[in-house]
Parts: sequence; structure tokens; C-alpha cells
Amino acid sequence: MINTNAPRELSDLLSVFSLILLIIATTLLLNSISKKRELSARLSAAIASLFTYRGAFLFSMYYSYLDSAVMFLFALLTSSITFIIILLKVLFDRFLKDVKNSLPIHQVFLRNGYWEIARKSFHSVALLLLLPPQILWSLYISFSLIMELLSGKGLPLNYLAFIKYMIIIITGSLLIYFFLLEVIRIYFNLNIFPETLLRPHEKRYFATYFYTATSLFFIATLFPLSVVARSIIAALVYDALAAIFGKITGKRIIIKDRTLEGILAGALGTFITLLIVPHTPILISIIAIAGLVFVDILNAKIGIDDNLIFPLIIAVIFQTLNV
Repeated sequence: MINTNAPRELSDLLSVFSLILLIIATTLLLNSISKKRELSARLSAAIASLFTYRGAFLFSMYYSYLDSAVMFLFALLTSSITFIIILLKVLFDRFLKDVKNSLPIHQVFLRNGYWEIARKSFHSVALLLLLPPQILWSLYISFSLIMELLSGKGLPLNYLAFIKYMIIIITGSLLIYFFLLEVIRIYFNLNIFPETLLRPHEKRYFATYFYTATSLFFIATLFPLSVVARSIIAALVYDALAAIFGKITGKRIIIKDRTLEGILAGALGTFITLLIVPHTPILISIIAIAGLVFVDILNAKIGIDDNLIFPLIIAVIFQTLNV
């Protein structure tokens, strides 16, 4: 929904409150990183903070407090599910505390490098953007009716704007949810996901799924829908395939942990996926993927979180080429 005017005093109060929350969140993010940790971790945290500030500012400029409530409702529902999972996990652990020599199912699956498939399974949500509009149309109509009842006016969005709106709401709620999840994990030592899904350095500070949500929320508020959809699909598919095939079949190392097999699998898979996206020129897709591969290899030396910069890099390329 387009932003509606609120009383100035309320607007100023909410702005100050939001700024305080963002400062606290940034402090917790930066404090989660050991001072002995390399510069790349702090660079990732700093960039994520800037993305969050800018994304929140853009959201407040163009959307109303009712939209903020919808976002927090999504985050609350997700958090409630997590609470149930925590409760079930505690009960299950107590039930099995006397069982000896048992090997959890997830450890069986995560042997021999196949843990990367489980890690990157979250990236498959990008494929939802390839669903035909007819499937999402009923959701759009239902949402329009609900918002009309709550706000007293019709939903000032067309269908394409609604898709962009939902991307912003969902990625924003995931950003809030993942932040809370990581604070609980790091500062209270309570793990929701199996530790085997985390890389060694991620056990000490914010994991990669937080950076993914941060980047997607930022580009969703900054770029038009055509760029946002292609960027999310291309970045997540490339990163997932490159990591999976690099871990499982990668033998020819290009630089550090980047392998020829992983990069080729990521590039080819992304190209095939973009062919499915309507009105995406083949030449522009090739240029965008080449730029992504170049940044991937360059970033191997710098070490900024891939999920943080990949969506932004490819969004800038698509926007520059006027896709």
C-alpha cells in the first residue's frame, strides 16, 4: 500500500524508535564477530547494516504503518513455528537422552559433502518467482479484499506491484526472523538448525541465511520488479549450484575454494533458468552471468559473504542494461 499520512508526532516517535532498534541490531551484529576474526567478516556485517538502514528507510518512504504490521505479522508467525520446533526438539532430546550409539538422520545425509545441498535448499524459494501468474492471482484477490477491510479503501496496487510488494514483505519478515534466530543462537547458545549445517566460522557469528535475507530485502526496495525477480533468481541459483557442485565434484581449483566445476555448474544452471524468465535477452543474460562469475572469483580474495553481494551485483548489471 502507498504510504498514508500519519500525525507528525506519531511519525517522529516511530522514526526515533525504529532508529534505536536498528542501532541495537547493528551493535549485536558487530559484537557477534570476534575481534580476532579477519576483516571480511566485519565488512560483511558493515554492508549488511547499511543495506538494512537503507532498505528500512525506503520502505518507510513508500509504505504505510499497516504494511509494517503485515511484515511483523509474517515474522511473528514464522517465529511461532520456530518456538514449536524448539519445544519439540527439547522434548525429543530428552526422550532420546538414554539412547546410545545412535546416529541422527541429518548426520547420515550430511556425510561426504552432501551437507551443502541441505545448506542451499533455502535458495530454492527463488524458483517460486517462476510460477505462472494465474496461480498467484487468487492470492492477490484475497489479499486485496483483506487490506480493503482493514484500511477502508481499495488496494492501490496492480498485480505486478503486488508481486514486488510481497517480495518486500516476505524478505523483510525473514530479515527480522533470521536476525532474532541468530541472536538466540549466538548469545543464548540455542540452536534451531543442526550445527552441521553451519560452516565452522558461522558458529561464531551471523550465518549466511541472514545475509541472504538482508540483500534480497535491500534490492527489493531499491529496484523495479523486473530487475528484482531476475536478480533473486540468478543470484540464488548460481550460488546454490556453484556451492553444491563445487563441494561434491570440484577438483580443479581456480582460487581458494572456487573450483572450475562449481563455477561452470553455477553459470550454466543460471543461464538455463534465465531462459525460462520471460523477456530476458540471451545476450544480456550472458553478460550478467559473466559479471557474476568475475565478482565471485574476485571476492574469493576479499571474503565478503557471497549471498550479500551477488543479488546486488546482478541487479546493478540488469538495471544498467535496462532489462
